[in-house]
Amino acid sequence: MVFPGRYALSINSCDYLEDIYVKQNSAHTKPEIMRKVWSQFAPNNILNQDSDHPDFGSKRKVLASSFFKSKLVALTQCVKEITLKEIKILQDENLPVIDVYQFILDLQTNIIINASVGQLASHRLVDFEKEDGSIEKISIANAITRALGWIIRRLSIPINVFFPYFLRNPILPRDRRESRNAQHLRRII
Repeated sequence: MVFPGRYALSINSCDYLEDIYVKQNSAHTKPEIMRKVWSQFAPNNILNQDSDHPDFGSKRKVLASSFFKSKLVALTQCVKEITLKEIKILQDENLPVIDVYQFILDLQTNIIINASVGQLASHRLVDFEKEDGSIEKISIANAITRALGWIIRRLSIPINVFFPYFLRNPILPRDRRESRNAQHLRRII
């Protein structure tokens, strides 16, 4: 899989995941540009934190413990249950057409929120500012998907890639609005 200028490798074996995240994790770090982009959404999480930060070592150990083979098997079962519940919700809506791409994006967010916070937590409604400045109530999963989409769109704009200042400082009205939405989600999460 290729992300703009980056390669990603998907690993689906518990043994390999344990080896990468538990045994070799101390050697992993993140490119600075990716940290700056994603830190707008959650600046203190381990994925965005500088490897030299004093808190990083303890967070890395906690994250590594999540990838023990025994925990991954249980996590797989949890993901399966959440996926089946979300598919059941979709089936109950009885829609004539389904946007599979959007469903998968929402499902990924639902899995992350539900696995970390609790079953069906991703359906909790939150305020989200629309383009016209009005506030709408949408699910927390949908709000996170929209906020991440905004960050990805900003990353794809060449001037933002070459001048990281623009990534950290929303200049356009749309960027300021989306930044407010991301800040609101950070307070909730």
